[in-house]
Amino acid sequence: MHPAFTRQIGSKLGDWAAMRWVAQPQVQAAPVRGALFLGCFLASLQALDGIFTSIGINRYGLAIEGNPLLRTVMEQFGHIPTLAILKFLAILIVVFLTIVSFRRRWVMRAMGAVSFIYLFMAILPWAYILFVNSDI
Repeated sequence: MHPAFTRQIGSKLGDWAAMRWVAQPQVQAAPVRGALFLGCFLASLQALDGIFTSIGINRYGLAIEGNPLLRTVMEQFGHIPTLAILKFLAILIVVFLTIVSFRRRWVMRAMGAVSFIYLFMAILPWAYILFVNSDI
């Protein structure tokens, strides 16, 4: 092959790759925004769960914690340090999953499902116990 022809084809391929790279973020802007929203929402739920759990333990004692493993760790090290470390690790996992969800759409759908379950199985029950039915 003639060197000038090779340079011409290489130039065209380089232009095509550059155009594809520039156009790619515009196509993925909506999924990235959705993943960021879900990540922030799930991290907020984690923080709120930590706050509600701490209020519940202060008000009713460690017996209110439903997770026996977590209750045992709280008895050993105290509920504030345990919750702080646990929620910090949980939020780190949420950040990792949010980054992964930019490339894998199923992770974003899974984060949405986990957010829904977490809201109805952890946050709303705590809110009910702490703010509606406080005579437990």
